Amino acid sequence: MSNIYVFGCSHTEIFKEDASDEYKRYKEYKGGVFPKTWSELLSEKMGYNLINLGEGASGNEHIFHKVCKLSNQFTSDDIVIIEWSYMTRFRIVDANGDEWKNVSMEYEDENISKETSRQIAINRSYDFFIEIIDDYENILNRLSECIGFQLYYWSVDYRILNHKYKKEKENKRYLDLDFVKDGDQIIFRKAKDMGGLEIIYETDGLIEDYHNGEELHRLLSEIFYEEILKRQ
Repeated sequence: MSNIYVFGCSHTEIFKEDASDEYKRYKEYKGGVFPKTWSELLSEKMGYNLINLGEGASGNEHIFHKVCKLSNQFTSDDIVIIEWSYMTRFRIVDANGDEWKNVSMEYEDENISKETSRQIAINRSYDFFIEIIDDYENILNRLSECIGFQLYYWSVDYRILNHKYKKEKENKRYLDLDFVKDGDQIIFRKAKDMGGLEIIYETDGLIEDYHNGEELHRLLSEIFYEEILKRQ
């Protein structure tokens, strides 16, 4: 069976009980079973084996690094979907020097102060960092053409989408670029307009988590499915 590889942050990651206390409570709320996320539903629709490399709080360097590490496994029959995360996220090496740690604005630990992380995050909001995404994509697009796998992108950061829209307006690899309007994270807004809810609203405020709820994931899977079919 062919594989569908997905990379990104918590908006791509499948539900995991050890990810947060809110997720534990959400599992209990759902009767002890997590609902399927958009990537799980999409892989079922397309008849592909899912390999989900989403990781909560990931920045784009970390996401690109993960793609690079798995790239030697991609075959011409596979689909690869990359979600670019928020530009203000970055990574540092942990205090022991043995692993990466994903951080963002006003994070602090023994390696970095809150003020330093804030300054780095603000600096990363400039367009120069968005242009790095273009460079990543140039490499990945060429890899896709050489190997023959299908490659698609989407993003939760409106700055990346606006940059892409102003630069290209039409980009067949972006599953959400057609929905860009008024600087919104439009693919979420579209799914919400169709009846999708975040966890906090799905649970009537019982669980204070703003990640996608069950119906929102289902609708995202439908949108991605239709967009991929248009491009095949």
